[in-house]
Amino acid sequence: MKKYTNHIAEQKKHILKNSLVLFCRQGLNVSMSTIAKECHMTRTTLYKYFPDSDSIMWTIIESFYNNLGKLLYAQAPKNALDRYKIFFDSITSLYEKDPSLFYFLNLFFPEYQKESSKIQKEKYKKYFAYGSFGTKDTVNYLEDNFYDGSIRKDLQAHLTAVAAAYTACFTLMNIPMIDTELTIKYGIPPICFAKAAFSIFLEGLQPISNHKKDS
Repeated sequence: MKKYTNHIAEQKKHILKNSLVLFCRQGLNVSMSTIAKECHMTRTTLYKYFPDSDSIMWTIIESFYNNLGKLLYAQAPKNALDRYKIFFDSITSLYEKDPSLFYFLNLFFPEYQKESSKIQKEKYKKYFAYGSFGTKDTVNYLEDNFYDGSIRKDLQAHLTAVAAAYTACFTLMNIPMIDTELTIKYGIPPICFAKAAFSIFLEGLQPISNHKKDS
């Protein structure tokens, strides 16, 4: 039974990996026949694991956010400011591991936002079951213990958390689109620009007294 379960998990992983390549190469309008061919399997076999390409896309993004959640909660933040550092480091590490995932996120994010913003959230709840980690959980993580003194008192918890979460996502999602061009133009890999931007964001969160100590 365990061997069979492992086989199912491996097959799904194989399908998701090859589908991601296709989505990045051809866009989101990819048929199940094309996906089956890319995965070197029949459509009948593919349908055993996923009913349609939409379910594959939602599984990819659900897996991304769950992996982000695991990284965030694998570390114990020293304070609220450290939570932001852990977040920026975690999402950056996911980018460095697989930039194509962020290219896909750039394509799929409008659909994700539309469905997750609906009152009923039927499609969102179908794939992000109870216990799954999503954008709202990222915001909640960053809001936690916000007023512990490690962050400027004039900042508002919810606004700052949303700004950080979406600044990181939008920055990293756009890098794969212009990676080569920016590297040629400035002689620096764009991921370095992203890291610098996140560092500046973190510095801006610190109380003024901390800046005086550093200077």
